[in-house]
Amino acid sequence: VLVTVLPADDVGVIIHVDDLFDMAPEWMEGDILQRLVNVAWSEESPVYFIASAPFVAALVEFAWGLEMPFISRVAAYVPLLEHKGHNSRNVMIQRCDSFIDKRHGMLFFRFLFKFLSVNAWMNLRFFSLMPRFSEDLFSAGNFHDHEVVPSHFFTDLRDQDKGRAHLLTFDGIWTLTMNTCMATLFFPDDLAKCSFYEAYAVGIPIFAPGRKYLSRLLVSMDYYHLLPRHQPSGIPPDPTNKFLFSPFERLEGQAALLQAYYWAGFLDFVTYDFVSRFESVPELLWGLLTFDAPKTRQEMSAKWQHRFSYAVESWQTALMF
Repeated sequence: VLVTVLPADDVGVIIHVDDLFDMAPEWMEGDILQRLVNVAWSEESPVYFIASAPFVAALVEFAWGLEMPFISRVAAYVPLLEHKGHNSRNVMIQRCDSFIDKRHGMLFFRFLFKFLSVNAWMNLRFFSLMPRFSEDLFSAGNFHDHEVVPSHFFTDLRDQDKGRAHLLTFDGIWTLTMNTCMATLFFPDDLAKCSFYEAYAVGIPIFAPGRKYLSRLLVSMDYYHLLPRHQPSGIPPDPTNKFLFSPFERLEGQAALLQAYYWAGFLDFVTYDFVSRFESVPELLWGLLTFDAPKTRQEMSAKWQHRFSYAVESWQTALMF
């Protein structure tokens, strides 16, 4: 649905900028952006803009020169579940197809499983429900060493639970995760990924790449949000002159890493409290072996309640404007 007609003077409109325009054909995007910019800067238009995250708000401000408040997702629709798997040694790998499509994604898991194969005492096991994970990761040539046997520390739950229809449901996946796993491993193959907020809301401890690791991913992953085409042609970049780097410009070498590190700092994956972050495989494994799952869940729950209250108040303000 596009904003093509300004509302009447006595009718307010809330435009929720959720995830840029990933559902719009590229040839339409410039026109959509220009229409929204016209609405935003119209003094006669009673329009209230809200972004879904600080990262999205920053991108919009850079591209349009429009400051807007943000209300991060709270995923209040997730089921209320007891964390029965907190004493296990199991970790659910959240869906990250684009990550394992890249060579560094494959190398990460190859190194992870190689490390586990020579440190069996850790007794860690990783689960996945991704349709292509097993096929891509364990295809011929990915594991040459005879001592690396991925089945010793990896389970494809689709094979184990064939015929169990609950795995095809949203509630079923989270119920399985909470019942069998102590934590979830999150790789953002999308910079506004809903599953991060869902995991936080359901209360499963999250292990995610730290800011330095994310910086390297931002350079190499070709994330949708950072494509050059998102800068409207009719607007000068960064009209508010607040930002150190353009998110849409392609830089090289150290400049590219600094640019990525700067923009990674806007991501909720980096700023949310009580998320366990790692910069390497050993740091991930050490975190999994030493963290306190019940304490982390309790801290996440308290923080989620605070964020939920803030979201409710912010939406009430928007609805009353």
